[in-house]
Amino acid sequence: VNEFSILGWSQAVHNSLDDPSRPIVFKFDIHLARKPTFYYFKVLFPLWLIVLTSLAPYAIDTDDLQGRLEVLVTLLLSAIAFLYIVQESLPKISHLTVIDRVVIASLVSLVLAVLFSVLISMSPDPEALNLVLAVVNQTLYWMVNIALVGPPHYRHKKYIADMQSRQASKALTKSGHFSPGMVLGKGDPKNAILLTKSQRKLGTRSYSMTRNTTLQGDHEEQSNRMLGFKRFAANRNHNTSDEISSQE
Repeated sequence: VNEFSILGWSQAVHNSLDDPSRPIVFKFDIHLARKPTFYYFKVLFPLWLIVLTSLAPYAIDTDDLQGRLEVLVTLLLSAIAFLYIVQESLPKISHLTVIDRVVIASLVSLVLAVLFSVLISMSPDPEALNLVLAVVNQTLYWMVNIALVGPPHYRHKKYIADMQSRQASKALTKSGHFSPGMVLGKGDPKNAILLTKSQRKLGTRSYSMTRNTTLQGDHEEQSNRMLGFKRFAANRNHNTSDEISSQE
């Protein structure tokens, strides 16, 4: 899928030891992460440019309210038309996403620019108020955008790094070789990046702990799987014996 990045997969075996008659369940999970590049460059970046352009009317003469409103209303209609075009590319869900919040903040910023222009034209000192409201409008907008986009972007990067680290640990555990100069999380020893001496020590310790934990988990998983197969075979033999006895 072009919209997502495949980070790896995991498997688990669910075997009920209390009830041998229950079937063994093999669970496979595919870990995906949405690629945010499209939304940054095709949705957010044009909106940011439109809102940034709303600074231009503040350079128009404070007495020319009509000229200011013409520019701001044009920008507001442009933002709405742009959203109408790109809405087919946005996920249709009930709750507000990060992009939805940024869109709302952009429209509110443009509406505030219209209201500020009216207040400036009615002010006894329009020149001083013009500069203050221009700075306030843009500062509030960009602070809101940082608060909305920053934390999800950080969580997305952290999730990808964690999943890559798990997949790399599994791959290195199965292959049986590990180089202290590798970065855990790259997934491919050929693409390894050299670390400093202290980082190599830390990486070796982290790998040793991960390897021991993974080997212990694999041993327990194999033991549970073999026990489930034995129970399944015993139940099948018992059912076959009952069928033979009933036929006799």
